[in-house]
Amino acid sequence: AENATDTIYYNHLVLNVVINFLLIIIFFFFVLRLLDVKERKNRNERKLVDIILSTSQEAVFVADPVTLLINRHNEKATKLFELSVNDKQNYSAEEVLGVRMVNKIKEVFANRDKNISWQGDTSFPRKNNFPFHGFVNIVPFEYTEQLFVKISILDITSVKAAEVQALEAKAKAENAALAKTRFMSNMSHELRTPLNAIIGTTHLLMEENSLLSHNDHFKVLKSSSEHMLQLVNEVLDFGKLEDGKLELVKEPFDLAVLLKEISDSFATALEQKNIELFTEIDDLP
Repeated sequence: AENATDTIYYNHLVLNVVINFLLIIIFFFFVLRLLDVKERKNRNERKLVDIILSTSQEAVFVADPVTLLINRHNEKATKLFELSVNDKQNYSAEEVLGVRMVNKIKEVFANRDKNISWQGDTSFPRKNNFPFHGFVNIVPFEYTEQLFVKISILDITSVKAAEVQALEAKAKAENAALAKTRFMSNMSHELRTPLNAIIGTTHLLMEENSLLSHNDHFKVLKSSSEHMLQLVNEVLDFGKLEDGKLELVKEPFDLAVLLKEISDSFATALEQKNIELFTEIDDLP
């Protein structure tokens, strides 16, 4: 009976050991499976990040906001900033991006609780001493319970160059327009002096000799010179028009007299070409 009891006890002990061993194996199997799943997830996340970085059209830096070391950057950043792949693993943010960007990184990191980022454009130095312009976006983020700052930089050198060319072209156009306005103004003032002399002399002659006031040639001379002076004054009004100071004035005039003066101004040319010009005006109601 004692041998049978010992045998049963032994068998139970062996069975318990086997069951515990199997449970331990099953436990470790599931633990390893979970670790494997987590590792594969981490690998997929890293792969996704690598794909995002490698396909990005922007230069991307990931920096430690405390040490201010760049611990990751994409190929675009390597080319844009002329970084050596085999030179260093961790670059200084100040060395690559300059003092201004480091101050912006510190400012964004200090206000991380307010979820504040920074955007703006600035120039960056390069090893060949030819700076380039970049549009920058600085964003803080947390990964694996560690804080980082992402700096994205888009090269806008060509855009800035186009802006400079556009501003230069605008300045040239404005200078040309100003020169034209000054020239027209000066010429108009120069023309007014002899025209005023002609008009004044014509008036004096007509006052001294009353017969001249009935002479058609003198009438044409008087009206043409006065009309030319009016045209010169209108040229001067173009300067006021560009400055937004031109004012339109409503004044009554005699249409019949105006048309008569216009037709008389062509009298000499028509006579030389043996052409007759007739004007017919109906009485206005």
